[in-house]
Amino acid sequence: MQVSLPIWDFKAGQVAEAAANASKAKKQFNAQSQTLDQYMETAYKLYQMTSYQVKVLSQEVVQLAASAQRIAEVSYRYGEQRGMLEYLDAQRTFRAARNDLIKARFDLVSVTTEIQRLRASPEWLAKIESGMQ
Repeated sequence: MQVSLPIWDFKAGQVAEAAANASKAKKQFNAQSQTLDQYMETAYKLYQMTSYQVKVLSQEVVQLAASAQRIAEVSYRYGEQRGMLEYLDAQRTFRAARNDLIKARFDLVSVTTEIQRLRASPEWLAKIESGMQ
C-alpha cells in the first residue's frame, strides 16, 4: 500500500490561475469604470447645453414671440392691411418657439434621468423598485 503526501505541493497552479482571474477582473472593472466616466462626462455636457437651451428659450425666445404675437394681434384688430398675415405668422412663430421649449424641457428631463441612471442614485433606484411592485 502506498500513500502520497503532498508535502511540497503548494498548489502553485491554482494560485496562479486565481491570480490571473483576479487580474482579468481588475482590468474589466477598470475598463467599465472608464466607460462609465466617459458616459457621465458626455451626459453632463449634454445636461449643461440643454439647461442653457431651456433657460434661453423660456426667458427670451418664447417671451419675444409672445409679445410679437400680441403686437400683430393689436395691429390686426385695428385694421392694418397686412395685419392678418402678420398675426398668423406671429402665431406660427410663437407656437414653434413654445414647441421648441417643450422639446428642450423633455430633453433636460431625459438627460437628468440618464445621469441618475448612470450614478444609480438611491432616489432613482427607489423609483424603479416602487414601479416594479
